[in-house]
Amino acid sequence: TAAAAASGIPRNTMDSRVQAARRSGVIPNVGEVRAPDPNMAALVESLRAENERLKETNENLTEALAVASKPKFTIRSDTYTAQSDILAIVMGDAHDSPKIPDKSRFELAGKFAAERKCDLFLSMGDFLDMLSVCFHVPDENYSGRAKPTFLQDIESGSLAFDALNCGLGNWNPERHKVQGNHENRLYRIEDQAPSSVGMYVSLYDEMMTRAKFTYSPFGATTFYGGVGFTHCPISIMGKPMGGKQVLTNIGRDSVYDSVTGHTHVPGEFKTRKIGQRHITSVDTGCFLPYGMIEDYAEHTLGGWDWGLTELRIRGGRIESRRWHSLRELEERYG
Repeated sequence: TAAAAASGIPRNTMDSRVQAARRSGVIPNVGEVRAPDPNMAALVESLRAENERLKETNENLTEALAVASKPKFTIRSDTYTAQSDILAIVMGDAHDSPKIPDKSRFELAGKFAAERKCDLFLSMGDFLDMLSVCFHVPDENYSGRAKPTFLQDIESGSLAFDALNCGLGNWNPERHKVQGNHENRLYRIEDQAPSSVGMYVSLYDEMMTRAKFTYSPFGATTFYGGVGFTHCPISIMGKPMGGKQVLTNIGRDSVYDSVTGHTHVPGEFKTRKIGQRHITSVDTGCFLPYGMIEDYAEHTLGGWDWGLTELRIRGGRIESRRWHSLRELEERYG
């Protein structure tokens, strides 16, 4: 990103030239993911030292957890009024990972948000795939041996955020990310290994701080202009809401307009209420590379779509929704 800016060429062009130079042997092929950031390594070591100190002083587990690094969630109050006119660009599940080294789609998203001069840029969760801490693929399995390290996951995510912010340029909207079930894996793995509490989350928080994104926990709802944003609502049984009729179910149970992700299927449904009222429920699809379907979903029901959602929020409601295909963005910006 810095080299592209200094050379006066697009970041994606610079990246293509670097890859070509690696293939031709002009520069060493150091792999698809950069070496870990020294600052991250230093933070890891400091946290390890903190854990060792706690053990040496015989502090019990409760005390250790009390002083360990805590996640910096942003549970914001809705500062917009019912009269606010808000333009939001919303990105569904992007599932960035080291196995997808091309980050150009994030730069396209930033360029589009800057062109539209949006007030808000929101990620609806699962921005990171977090395969390194996936419980569904055991480390001892054949496929598990191919999982990246956690530092590689974080480094890949940092590159994705860099590309997005490069696309935004000088435009500076409010940036927020609701966490998805994939990011929630961080807290599950720390819970299973108490001596690591704070280590995974601190690296994640450092990445988010550098990217200038606030974030809220999985399952929580963040409000902008009276509209609720969450990765997926949690049912009365404590499970994520899903299924073919998920927007219908969300509208039935909601008392406000809502925006969700999780299903990778964009859509909109209006639930009619008595008294000439209705609830609008929007799903934001996914932002994987166009046409890419994750391995676990290859033979499931279809319907995935890849792109961004543009929302106009006014009068405490979703006034309009426009879908912009990732292919459209690729054609728009070359």
